[in-house]
Amino acid sequence: MKSQLFYSVACLAVATVVAAPAKGATLSAGYVMGSGSQLLTANGGSGTTLFADAATLGGSDVNGTGASFFSVLLDGSSFWNVGEAVSITGFALPLVDAATDDGTFTFDIRQGAGGSGASGTAGLASLGTAEATYTSGGGTSAYYVNFDTPVTFVADSNSTSIVINWTSTATMRFKKRTEPTGGALPQVNYANGNFVGGDDTVSVSVAGSVVPEPASMALALCCLLGMAAGRRR
Repeated sequence: MKSQLFYSVACLAVATVVAAPAKGATLSAGYVMGSGSQLLTANGGSGTTLFADAATLGGSDVNGTGASFFSVLLDGSSFWNVGEAVSITGFALPLVDAATDDGTFTFDIRQGAGGSGASGTAGLASLGTAEATYTSGGGTSAYYVNFDTPVTFVADSNSTSIVINWTSTATMRFKKRTEPTGGALPQVNYANGNFVGGDDTVSVSVAGSVVPEPASMALALCCLLGMAAGRRR
């Protein structure tokens, strides 16, 4: 009986890292940081883990996006290992609302290690993209989105960190900070791999899930076999 309980608990621990189905890709106002994050499965989101969580208003700089890409660098080395499948399931950022800013955002997830430039991000491949629609009227707020289809990749030496680029068909603006604060992510220029302004950071949140590498998957199989053996006894 004890062995069966052990297998059950171990299997549950492995199962909790499997990505849940994503919800509709629409940017919504009113993001809440922390355990109340709308990006987490517990609150109707799509991710099991917050890889970064700093999406809040504040900071003196406001940039127009338009058709230009803006990029932040996320260090994933404390969240995933080479060989593991990573899903980026949702994103949040502080936006400045304007009446004519309806449009489509495109989030481009790129490899963030092993390239050129000061940040080592230039010249690397895209891992996938996700889109989200935005309708003005929610006011200046931290907005969030759970992607319809998560961007999933198997981590290699060039994706121990990732760059998240975003652009918009609207002239939407977002807030950034001129000093690192509260877990905000550094802004980088993906074209040349340099950091923007040296210490410019953007208060964003990033959610996702990590599927264990094959060795961990083997443990899950052992769990199932152990539970079956326990039932037979």
